[in-house]
Amino acid sequence: MLPSLSGLLSQYLSLVLLEEGIREDSVNELASMDSCQLLTSLVLSVCCHVLSTTAWSVNNFLMTGPKAYLMYASSVQAGAQRGIEECKYQFAWDRWNCPESELQLSTQKGLRRATKETAFIHAISAAGVMYTLTKNCSMGDFDNCGCDDSNIGKIGGRGWIWGGCSDNAEFGENISKQFVDALENGHDSRAAVNRHNNEAGRLAIRSTMKRSCKCHGVSGSCSVQTCWMQLSEFRDVGNYLKIKYDQAQKLELDQRRMRVGNSAENRGAIADTFSSVARTELIHLEDSPNYCVKNLSLGLHGTEGRECLRSGNNLSQFEKRSCRRLCHECGLKVEEKRIEIAYLSYTSSVLAGAQNGMHECKHQFAWDRWNCPESTFHFSTHRRIRSATRETSFVHAISAAGVMYTLTRNCSLGDLDNCGCDNSRNGNIGGRGWLWGGCSDNVDFGERISKQYVDAFETGQDARAAVNLHNNAAGRL
Repeated sequence: MLPSLSGLLSQYLSLVLLEEGIREDSVNELASMDSCQLLTSLVLSVCCHVLSTTAWSVNNFLMTGPKAYLMYASSVQAGAQRGIEECKYQFAWDRWNCPESELQLSTQKGLRRATKETAFIHAISAAGVMYTLTKNCSMGDFDNCGCDDSNIGKIGGRGWIWGGCSDNAEFGENISKQFVDALENGHDSRAAVNRHNNEAGRLAIRSTMKRSCKCHGVSGSCSVQTCWMQLSEFRDVGNYLKIKYDQAQKLELDQRRMRVGNSAENRGAIADTFSSVARTELIHLEDSPNYCVKNLSLGLHGTEGRECLRSGNNLSQFEKRSCRRLCHECGLKVEEKRIEIAYLSYTSSVLAGAQNGMHECKHQFAWDRWNCPESTFHFSTHRRIRSATRETSFVHAISAAGVMYTLTRNCSLGDLDNCGCDNSRNGNIGGRGWLWGGCSDNVDFGERISKQYVDAFETGQDARAAVNLHNNAAGRL
């Protein structure tokens, strides 16, 4: 089971980090860490009466493991957060939307239900940890790991051989397993299910890796290629696991065995049950509750007040049906809310960019006294950031930068209408021996649309509004 940071500090950090000579006040300081979220009012519809939603507060995720693996703690934490952010993205328009209540994990109680949503949390978190460890290994962040060269020189197929620098997925898998699975030391069905879903998450990384190749030969004939394996984008991993979530299998286990599952006889029975399930599949023990209905005893807030999308450019069928799924099918009505902001067709890219900025803020300040907490990110047209500190300046700058970056990137990928390459300088001489050509990223487009969205929140004429606008511009620059 995945722990909250506060639960681990008393059980692990106090024993290990203090032993390493780290001051007690520094250890206690980590206990206040939580995730930050950028709230915007860029929505099209709201279910029924409630127009505001509660910001999530997800505990940062630092898991136990052998003392020798402390050097990987930062990557483990970042990887777990990567998984949580992907969970939020994948379920943004579902009735269950990866809420904070589902992520309040502790070593004492663990997750309260063994539903398929819990299965996804375990899988995406384990995948995020493995992905980040593997990525950081390839970037040279660790002294004791490097490329996976186990296949170099071997024939891979017709016309190509293994070469280059393959991402070391085995390293990421081994260290991830040391951290994540160390928490599941029970022998009951719940622990076995959690370990299985952790493994399914790690296998998703391997299943989505892609082969990259380089041509060799006279005059570019490409008579031979050398190829290596690379991690795909983590979004591909999230998409893969969302499909596995939709296909999750429920195990029917005897309730008596679930209660007294530590005996050798019952451990064998549980193992026999699992043997028929593929390692790549997600499994669960309990049916999901009704996520339409508010049930605080289960930590469920229902769908009343949730945002939904009725129309817009580049929306999937799943997104277009969100109002029906979240409102109508839950016995609620849709209440329209007009937003006086131009370019609403780019909303999804803006929200994704805001998430990118939030994630980068958390990464940059993970080990600072100020760690980009949730309260700093209450951006909306109704409520403004209270303080005007340099931390607030960074929040404004990184958010504006994230929005501009994502808009520019999505434009280059062809995901947005009415934009394309910046070819304004094509054909001009750029310098000695070279001239402008090709498809330059259209940063002018990203900057312009980012400004339309982000700066629209600063409608005041006071000094604070001017400072915020300045820091927004600094981020875009």
